[in-house]
Amino acid sequence: MKHKALALIVLAAVLCFPAALAEDVPELVAPADAAMSKTPVIRGEITKMQPYSATVVPEIYPLAFPLSGIVGNVYVIPGQAVKKGEIIAELDVQDTLEAIEDLKEDAEYSKSAYEYQQRMREIDIQLAEMDLRAIENEAERAVKENDIELLKAQANEAYDTYILSKTALDERLRELEEKTTGTAIIAPVDGVIAAMRPLVSGSGVSDKDDVVWLADDSVLYVQCDFQKKEKMDAVVSVYALINGKEYACEYVPMEDSEYVAQTLMGGALYSRFSLNMAEVSGEIQSGMSAAICVVTQKKDDVLIVPSNAVYRLGAARFVYVIAEDQSMSLRSVTIGINTDLLTEVTSGLEEGELIYVKD
Repeated sequence: MKHKALALIVLAAVLCFPAALAEDVPELVAPADAAMSKTPVIRGEITKMQPYSATVVPEIYPLAFPLSGIVGNVYVIPGQAVKKGEIIAELDVQDTLEAIEDLKEDAEYSKSAYEYQQRMREIDIQLAEMDLRAIENEAERAVKENDIELLKAQANEAYDTYILSKTALDERLRELEEKTTGTAIIAPVDGVIAAMRPLVSGSGVSDKDDVVWLADDSVLYVQCDFQKKEKMDAVVSVYALINGKEYACEYVPMEDSEYVAQTLMGGALYSRFSLNMAEVSGEIQSGMSAAICVVTQKKDDVLIVPSNAVYRLGAARFVYVIAEDQSMSLRSVTIGINTDLLTEVTSGLEEGELIYVKD
């Protein structure tokens, strides 16, 4: 019975003009006949909800080159589908490869020169030691021993110098080789190229600039105008309405870095709400119109009446109560939550009483 009565209330409210709360109390009408618009006061649920126009959007991956450099080959165009692991674009590394070869040649020459010079120093030391064995004069021996120590010191110094040079060459070679590996933008997931910056072969590009945006339709969101986190934290619940069906969703706060970037670029601020993909799979797709429904107030098992049964006179609220003899009397009521269709009555009425509903 309660469900039937609630349906009668909603039907009566839809047929009548809303915003009755904005009208003054009319003159008391004469006793009504059987055709009078009336409805019983019932208990039920009342919800106050604010809808926001929205759109279903995919997960977007902004992609940049892993290194700064020169654009080489670009393999995609906007709207093209790509598979995970597919190369989207790559840098031109030919100059880097040539520099690596030149550096390897320098390293090999440096090694050969060092080894030759060290071999010559070793021979000089061996000859000096042979001469030392043949010298009997103590003064001459002291001079020769000093010469040998000097040759050994020169060999050690040459070794230290070579190691320093080799270390610098190896580091430079490693840096260049890194520029030839990981120089491509690779699709992180299956998706569609949603947008691209102009990428011209031979032009310079920074690793800090996003140049490709990849859309992943396997993860969907509902996007609407920007809603502050503080506001969303205070709501009762939120859901998405798509093609007349309600879907559970969850507010995704915009990261500070994203908020700053959007603000600086003058882009429109937005809020996204994630969807349970297991629930929506096959039913919705990106580009669909939607609504984000934010429930700000909700009460269960309260007295409710059609909003167009309630009249206002200043700060007071009134309804017309219909007696058994069909006569009507004006009664003051206190209201709680009110919407375009329904109003909560916190005092002044009892469940089951009949009230007049304005045509």
